[in-house]
Amino acid sequence: MFPRVLTILIVAVLSSSCVMQALTSGRVQVRDERASADAGFSSHDRTLVEDYYRKARLDRKTPSSPVQHGLARHSVLPSGVQGRRLPRDLESRLTVLSATSARLVVGHDVVLIERDTRRVLDILYDVIPE
Repeated sequence: MFPRVLTILIVAVLSSSCVMQALTSGRVQVRDERASADAGFSSHDRTLVEDYYRKARLDRKTPSSPVQHGLARHSVLPSGVQGRRLPRDLESRLTVLSATSARLVVGHDVVLIERDTRRVLDILYDVIPE
């Protein structure tokens, strides 16, 4: 618990455009002038992403390893690992993120990161087809 609180305080001090606060549930919410969002995939967003890729995923013959890049929640996305943006039509249906966060496709996973630190806030494993 203490490392999470310390990380939140450091990010809040370093980032003048956003405020991070720990809620009593242990979740982190990111806010700036434009938007407010939980630092994780909501059940609504999770369902939309999974449904979007479901047909192609079912057609895929070989499942990938969910830890192919060694990604884990609260780890840092390695500088050598580059992601790509979600398709516009999918991104437009998801919850608006603050300017400090981004959703990326990394391999077969969809990753929610803090832009400046590349810290992984949440991961949807193995939802992207080959």
